[in-house]
Amino acid sequence: MQSPERRPRLRRTIRNGTTLGVVGLVAAVVLPSCASGLFFRPTEVAYCTPATAGATVEDVWFRSADGTRLHGWWLAADGEPRGAVVFCHGNNRNLTHHVRYARWMCEHGFAVLLFDYRGYGQSEGSPSRSGCIDDTCAAIDLALEREPERTVVFGHSLGGAFGVVATERRPAVRAVVAESTFASFQDVACYHADWLSFVVPLLISARDDPGNVVARIAPRPVFVIHGARDNIVPLEHGLALYDLAAEPKRLHVAEGSAHRTPWTDEGDTFERMIVGFFDDAIAP
Repeated sequence: MQSPERRPRLRRTIRNGTTLGVVGLVAAVVLPSCASGLFFRPTEVAYCTPATAGATVEDVWFRSADGTRLHGWWLAADGEPRGAVVFCHGNNRNLTHHVRYARWMCEHGFAVLLFDYRGYGQSEGSPSRSGCIDDTCAAIDLALEREPERTVVFGHSLGGAFGVVATERRPAVRAVVAESTFASFQDVACYHADWLSFVVPLLISARDDPGNVVARIAPRPVFVIHGARDNIVPLEHGLALYDLAAEPKRLHVAEGSAHRTPWTDEGDTFERMIVGFFDDAIAP
């Protein structure tokens, strides 16, 4: 039989062990959900229709590597086509919201494939990093079927990360633009949730980081674009991606812009810059 003086100590040990167990269980259940919510915020809401998209829209359906059915819009080029742009949107909403940031490319003669990752819009499944990268590769494959020699990639924020990794895996892509993007998933997660920084390496893998593969895109050109006032993905993250890229590479820091595409601030100047970059990359 235990002595009376040892019983309180035993109760405290049990109580502390139970508390640690509950904390561990909450961490195991809640924190992965928080990590997923940091990167993926899909909706199924239709923010516009093909009739109101401001471009000639073709509904397209295709499948990812694991068979997940994906939805996209093929925006026809105005006039004689100069090539095709695979547009990889950011982490929130769906393609019907982001079409407003892509349709200007059609006015310059580029067809645009705007697509939704798994779990976004009308696409099936649930989002994951590896799945969304596979989805981006599948979208590139669709564009290459139509424009085998003149396909480029433009990715914004999270879409830029997917676009960089997918471009490295698809050598037929002629160039990639990474706008408001980052080099490391862990680093950007720590920026947004520094109180979780001690567990970020356990929750978020460094596998498939754009910074790990961007140098291997060469000799195809990489263009890193970032707003100097970006408080969602601060400029230092874009500069880190640029530093890791190999030549040929370009950098544009938009002094007056935040996280949203600098096109909204720079207009025609921005359009000429991107079109010139794509034309140079596609030229024989």
